[in-house]
Amino acid sequence: MEQLDLTQYLSGETLCVEYKDDSKSSFGDELIIKACVSMANAEGGVILVGVSDDARVLGSKRAASGNPQALEGMIRERTRPALTTKVLFISYNKKTVVMISVQKSLDVISTSSGLYLKRQLDSHGKPQNLPMSIDEIIRNTTRLGMNDLSATVLNGVSIDDVDLELVSLTASEILKNNQSPADMEIYSKDSVNILKSLGLLTQDNRPNIACLLLFGKEDSIQNHIPNHFVQYQVFGKTGEILRNEKYYTPISRLFPELLKKPELLRNSNEIFINGRSITIPEYAEVALRETFANAFVHRDYTMHSGIQIQVFSTELRVTSAGGFLEGITIDNLLSMPPTPRNRRLSEAMMKLKFVETSGRGIDIIYYSQAKYGRPAPDYSYSNQNSVIVRLAGGTANIEFCKYIMSLGTPSLYEMLILNALFYQRSMNLKKIAALIQTTETFAKEIISGLLQKDWIELLDEHNPIYFLKGTLKTTSVRITKANQNDIKNKIIELLSANNNISRNEIAKMLDLTSNQAYRLLSSLQKEGALKIVGKNWILNKQNNK
Repeated sequence: MEQLDLTQYLSGETLCVEYKDDSKSSFGDELIIKACVSMANAEGGVILVGVSDDARVLGSKRAASGNPQALEGMIRERTRPALTTKVLFISYNKKTVVMISVQKSLDVISTSSGLYLKRQLDSHGKPQNLPMSIDEIIRNTTRLGMNDLSATVLNGVSIDDVDLELVSLTASEILKNNQSPADMEIYSKDSVNILKSLGLLTQDNRPNIACLLLFGKEDSIQNHIPNHFVQYQVFGKTGEILRNEKYYTPISRLFPELLKKPELLRNSNEIFINGRSITIPEYAEVALRETFANAFVHRDYTMHSGIQIQVFSTELRVTSAGGFLEGITIDNLLSMPPTPRNRRLSEAMMKLKFVETSGRGIDIIYYSQAKYGRPAPDYSYSNQNSVIVRLAGGTANIEFCKYIMSLGTPSLYEMLILNALFYQRSMNLKKIAALIQTTETFAKEIISGLLQKDWIELLDEHNPIYFLKGTLKTTSVRITKANQNDIKNKIIELLSANNNISRNEIAKMLDLTSNQAYRLLSSLQKEGALKIVGKNWILNKQNNK
């Protein structure tokens, strides 16, 4: 037991000193947890358990355990993120007081049930543990994605703000198609217990933000989360607006409705393979599902711009408020582990069958685009305030679709490489590694598999350049004054990709004879564009910037 003079703390409560009298039978550990959370979200300080509001030292019954570490552990277990405190048992006038020292936290701390509190002065100038405003809560919760805003329980929100009938209807739809024991265990319950199983209600039936977003009554959503809305726009071929709608609907009702929009269900082509008709959608349903889901679970609900879905004649554009989380860029989307900004919402949407259960929805979007010979999703318009993804629509590439269907089921990385080779004709290892956002070592493993399956072929094992199988032609082209400059430019492009290629290799890649290649290379050498080193031709430095 520590010997410490408590006198300095007994002149009255302040923002940094709080008293707790645990002598009453109604006093529970939750009051200590709330006090710790409030202090951590303010400036830190000490909590004295065993002292009355008027600063009389009564002694704490919790000191009877003689184990301050147990109380420290209980505080860690019941705070999010886990809060580390220092607990001492202090003897004062033959009474034992529990002193809990709390440091100011760099993160916003909540109780395990999702309550955010902060020690601050009330309207009478008295220190109190008061609910934090939504602005205070989100000040540090959304930038890093470390804390989960969607798990927050807002002050003044109750079960009356939830559409329990919508919960029941959603559960019924799930059970129509899913009869697994796990689904039956969750969705055979009454609405309140379904919400608790999904982590959307506290034990005392208080809904968190994820619950309101998914099942909230529309007026309650507008009152408590006014930033939740979807702007849906359809544009004509000349840019005129054909539809312009705004929804404040809960996600559980809105999500299925979005997937039924006629503009998103257009078919681009119909092809026949082995006498069988195959319809190719303009946007694959799985890609739409994951694109919309990503917009909901990754968006920043503190920003007013909401989600914008724009359907153009040949593309779909989805804009979600809030930039990428720290560490994520357009160059590592495929390689970074899934990190939703709103984890509680994300987990509930997976359990509700709205999204991919693996959490790798981004892979599905990339795969679906490549499968129909369309470019990869374009995130290049994204910025620090929003994530913008563009999906190319319009007519599919029939030739590529038939080619892919003849192969079976390529993996994601294989599909991306095959798609790129179809359009770019050839690629080296460095470009392939950048394409699939991985290391060259791993890219070599994927390429090796493609070579074993005989789906691609390479030219020159020492300086490998990869092609789709069967696209390396042996017949030569005719060189004329009209096409000579084009062929020269192709030579420079090849050397830009692999600046160390022999004349014979260039001839094979461009369907030239050896003599044709020599004449063109010699011409480029006289023009100062190339030079020869040994048997290989390379770009001059001034032409390789």
